[in-house]
Amino acid sequence: MDKINFRTNELYPGTASSQATTSRATTRYQNHTTALTVNYNKTFGDHDFGLLLGTEQYYWQVKGFSATRTGLLDMSLPDFTAATDQQIPTVGGTAKQEYGVISYFGRLNYAYKNRYLFEANFRRDGSSRFGPDHRWGTFPSFSAAWRINEEAFMENTRDIISNLKLRASWGQLGNTTSGYYEWQATYGGVNYSFGGDVYDGLRIGKIANPYLHWEASESTNIGLDLGLLNNRFTIEADWYQRTTKGILASPSIYLTIGNVSAPTTNTSNMRNRGIELSLRWTDKIKDFEYSISANFAYNHNEVVKYKGKLEQGWTTDENGNRVYVTNRGDVADYGNTIVVEDHIYNEHYLFERHKGNGNIYLADGVTPDPNGGPRDGMIRTKQDLDWVRAMLNYRDASGNRVYDFNNQSIGQGNGLWYGEMIYADVNGDGMYGTNDDDRVFTGKSTTPKYTYGLSISAAWKGIDFSMTWAGNAGMYRYIYERGFNQMSSSGWQEGTIVARDARNIFYYCDPVLSATDPNYDPATDPNANIDAPYMRIGNENGAHRANTSELYNASYIKLKNLQIGYTLPKTWTQRFYVSNLRVFASFENLLTITNFPGVDPEMSGSGFTSYPIPRMISGGVNITF
Repeated sequence: MDKINFRTNELYPGTASSQATTSRATTRYQNHTTALTVNYNKTFGDHDFGLLLGTEQYYWQVKGFSATRTGLLDMSLPDFTAATDQQIPTVGGTAKQEYGVISYFGRLNYAYKNRYLFEANFRRDGSSRFGPDHRWGTFPSFSAAWRINEEAFMENTRDIISNLKLRASWGQLGNTTSGYYEWQATYGGVNYSFGGDVYDGLRIGKIANPYLHWEASESTNIGLDLGLLNNRFTIEADWYQRTTKGILASPSIYLTIGNVSAPTTNTSNMRNRGIELSLRWTDKIKDFEYSISANFAYNHNEVVKYKGKLEQGWTTDENGNRVYVTNRGDVADYGNTIVVEDHIYNEHYLFERHKGNGNIYLADGVTPDPNGGPRDGMIRTKQDLDWVRAMLNYRDASGNRVYDFNNQSIGQGNGLWYGEMIYADVNGDGMYGTNDDDRVFTGKSTTPKYTYGLSISAAWKGIDFSMTWAGNAGMYRYIYERGFNQMSSSGWQEGTIVARDARNIFYYCDPVLSATDPNYDPATDPNANIDAPYMRIGNENGAHRANTSELYNASYIKLKNLQIGYTLPKTWTQRFYVSNLRVFASFENLLTITNFPGVDPEMSGSGFTSYPIPRMISGGVNITF
């Protein structure tokens, strides 16, 4: 079909029928579920029994076919069977995939005088997503409760204590892989050369793991329910521990294995432990009804099993030399966050800024002081830069350099200079931020330690009001972004948007005098800004290390919802055959209280690369006829 551009009157010839294509595709999905359950309930005096037995089977399959042929007898005859095959037909589709699950389960309930409660559950699940020898998993659970307020010795307290229940539970649940054949190896085609000719070959794409088995989540919970004053005031308190064992994932592997994917394995165990507390008060005073509820939770997560324990420190080698050794590369996955045993998951793993004492030399006036230099890590004054120069120029008895600063030299625009950062030599090897041995565990991550909320609602003579607050605390986000605190030689360029107060927050000194006058000291320059929190605009990007000063507390509390409404009296609305009429105004994400400098502390990711949750204001009318 020809096309024309009506603006330019240009004609674009369409595809000729001999080059036109026609396709046919089909994808078939098949699944079926079979379930059978048997229930039995019986009461014998004060004893109540309940029994459930069941089984369930599920099967799923997909397969597809597609083909494309080129060349039509005429554009008006696009049927697939009428193609002339001017080119070799292409064939594709969806490879056949299938999986099945079979489960046997049961539940036993027992209660004595509705005072002592017990429940036991049992599951036996089998999945085709695991190898033949590891397809089955057994997952039991148990729970018990004691309704203390039903005891005879609580008779005189029931006017005050309307509910008092102690409960406990323990159980396991299973989880399978997301892929259908994760336990098997995968292969793909590859060309190879032999004797000067190219041949079709086969290469492994992913390593098999026939020992892959179910991931199990084990939970223990102890709780207390308390209701006072006819349940006007209620308290729910829980202590829990959840351990996920045999987490299914593909860990990192050595590059020496080649271009092949790691097998899916039961890599690790992770434990979450914490408390949850909920309080609620509800009451009515004549026409005024109100309710206040609050919740608080604390959670600590820890990787309890992964690739092994982290061991690092100083030792003496076979030649009597003092060396620093670490097995970090073998037992951890790390970058600016780390996954390793005995630490929280994805803990921020960063460098620290050097904290010097301001000196240049030791008492002899010749040997540079390794603990000297800038007090907060930033080279702010001539004395700070002179310390760096003295450290880099210092040599041992054999003429070898003793100290290093992230492999940097001194120089404006191509090394360490005023407004640059010095990083701490954490392990004491004289290398200041040069290698990963100077990274530190911060004990912080993007996962909140504390979660809390508050809800208030009230109603009076047709007027209703409600609001909900929610927040998290104890989480930290890393921010090093252009336009905020990152204005390095690679991040800054002409035209880059800078902060409105850039003159106050970025280090500045005279670039000409600092490079040409050996006596120039920014500390005595009234035009310099040596107390700024951020490095100078145009600092050497290669000298930067992700460090703890770029870690920001993302704790917050938000007014998630606020709603005000008014329901007109029925004596008014019934005149118009309306049984109920309510007008309302609603506000969502109205207020955020936080010290986080990014866009929205509730959003994942770093500070300025995520879209914030929008603030919404709405109103409406609810009418019931």
